[in-house]
Amino acid sequence: ENNPDYKIGETIEFGNYPQDKDGTEKPIEWIVMKNEGNQVLLLSKYVLDAKPYNKGWENVTWQTSDIRQWLNNEFYTTAFNKSEKAKIQTSLIKNEDNSKYGTNGGNDTEDKVFLLSEKETETLFSNKEERIAKATEYATKSGVYVNEEKAACWWLRSPGGNSGSAAELSDDGWVIRDGPDVYHDDAGVRPALHLNLQS
Repeated sequence: ENNPDYKIGETIEFGNYPQDKDGTEKPIEWIVMKNEGNQVLLLSKYVLDAKPYNKGWENVTWQTSDIRQWLNNEFYTTAFNKSEKAKIQTSLIKNEDNSKYGTNGGNDTEDKVFLLSEKETETLFSNKEERIAKATEYATKSGVYVNEEKAACWWLRSPGGNSGSAAELSDDGWVIRDGPDVYHDDAGVRPALHLNLQS
């Protein structure tokens, strides 16, 4: 089959997820963030759900976090059908320490679905305005905090100021390196994945 020419900044539809207040599933819109020829990095255009980074307040890394489990299990199973799953690459994820506080980032992981890191959010976007993401009605109803413009904070996978916190992106586009405590449940989830263009 012919691959469309995935241009950076373009939006494509892939998978389905509840998006309306009543939980109606709709195609997920993704922004093409990077095109590496054989694979593209996709980031959801909207904040799709509200989840704590970790359910309990404990020292965690991306590897041990509940949000990683949720993305690679419930979300992955809900959002993608069999043929879509076959196109999602398993990515080697580097988990660097927090650049300002030196908090341990933990082991590298292999994930189908993941969150961006603080470094990726700084390199993938041209400016902070581009990083701002609105929440779907479903995510707002699920408890994600939104401002007057309907923009939400969203988790990054990087650790925060200590191992009981995680970095996040503010509703106005700034990287919050000290981040909230991991059990906070009003930050949003903006999944990312690599689409394999050869499969």
